Amino acid sequence: RYDNDIVYDTESSLEWFAGPDVGMSWEDAWSWVAGLDASRGKWRMPTKKELKTLHHVGDGVNNITWLLPSSGFWFWAGSTKASSERWVFSFSYGGEGWNGQAPEDGGRAIAVRYRRYY
Repeated sequence: RYDNDIVYDTESSLEWFAGPDVGMSWEDAWSWVAGLDASRGKWRMPTKKELKTLHHVGDGVNNITWLLPSSGFWFWAGSTKASSERWVFSFSYGGEGWNGQAPEDGGRAIAVRYRRYY
């Protein structure tokens, strides 16, 4: 974890940035990521596959690294099946699926990008 709260995954060459630890809709998560300019920007919402790489049973409180702190269990992905449905992934048990509304705990935002070289 860098001093600027960016987490670098050496296996995937992805950088991660945890969103606010509050439940939010997919639209709010998308807006937060779109407006994120931390460390020169270029952030996006993760794909389903990218989110799954963060799921490790026994890591942190919710089976996600403590380097990306969150009290929530569900995280939003950027891909959509239909305009009213959004993809969510549960770090508590690895569940996933399309959901037109926010999960009970609200869903969380997380941003990702390929590592930037300066």
